[in-house]
Amino acid sequence: GGGGVIQVVQKLFTTTFTSNVYAYADITGFTIDITPKFSTSKILCLGHISGNGTNNTRALYRLFRTVSGGSGVSLGVGNDNIGNRAPCLGTIYDSDDDNSPRNFGYSVLDSPATTNSINYKIQISNGNNTDSSYLML
Repeated sequence: GGGGVIQVVQKLFTTTFTSNVYAYADITGFTIDITPKFSTSKILCLGHISGNGTNNTRALYRLFRTVSGGSGVSLGVGNDNIGNRAPCLGTIYDSDDDNSPRNFGYSVLDSPATTNSINYKIQISNGNNTDSSYLML
């Protein structure tokens, strides 16, 4: 009949990552691999991000997919021009130095149309590269 959950892959990221770079950068250790059973399989990516930064810092987070043997692509709407702020999962803006984390959840339903191994990773960009943005999960 089709439908149903075929496999579940989970990643727990329990460290802090700091960025002061305007371009998107890989978050070390925040990567996961999955191999779809069918080329029609859908991949549901769910997560929660908690982050912070120094005063007036904006952190952009995106989900990046690379299919084995192919090139990578950002998941979402828009292009990769960081000035357009898209595509991204979400943005955390810290307007004060109170060290309180900001949080958001995300869900992305991907249709990779392959049975090759797929690598998903979260990347971060600091919208104000003179300060630091933090990822704390």
